[in-house]
Amino acid sequence: MGMMNHSTKPVTPAPTKKLTRGATVKVANQVKREEVVDDGTVTLSVTIRVDNHLRNKITALLNVGMGDSQKDVVDLLVDEKVSSLDDSTKKRFKDMYSILEKKDYLKSIK
Repeated sequence: MGMMNHSTKPVTPAPTKKLTRGATVKVANQVKREEVVDDGTVTLSVTIRVDNHLRNKITALLNVGMGDSQKDVVDLLVDEKVSSLDDSTKKRFKDMYSILEKKDYLKSIK
């Protein structure tokens, strides 16, 4: 067993040193809430099944300089088609697109 102190003198704690304050901390880059909060979208890699003829058309458009990748060409073509829609069809498209984006997001957080 260890040694015990049987002294009758009361134990006094050692004097504590006071903490000194350093330089005031200043924030260099303030982060905004919008930069941290999740915006409710997610980007997933997916496959679209097309036949060889459509794939060749996309590749030909790519080769003549319509984009840097097949994804860019398809994105450009979809954007052009959406911009040419009448107002009611464009609204239906945006509503459906929003629903599908929310569905992908909800799948990803499970």
